[in-house]
Amino acid sequence: MRADLRHTPLRQALLLGVCAQARARGIGDISLESWGDTPAELAADLALGLEIQFENPIYAAG
Repeated sequence: MRADLRHTPLRQALLLGVCAQARARGIGDISLESWGDTPAELAADLALGLEIQFENPIYAAG
């Protein structure tokens, strides 16, 4: 997703839309990779019922 759209309602709408389409097709589990999530984005995802299975920190070279 474009960086300028990451903190807008579009992010949540896309996640909810994908989950709804998957459920409608009988898919119960979805695996999602997300990079660079902020604490606010993580909190929003958890509020949607998503859960973290693996968390790999990204370290900046420097």
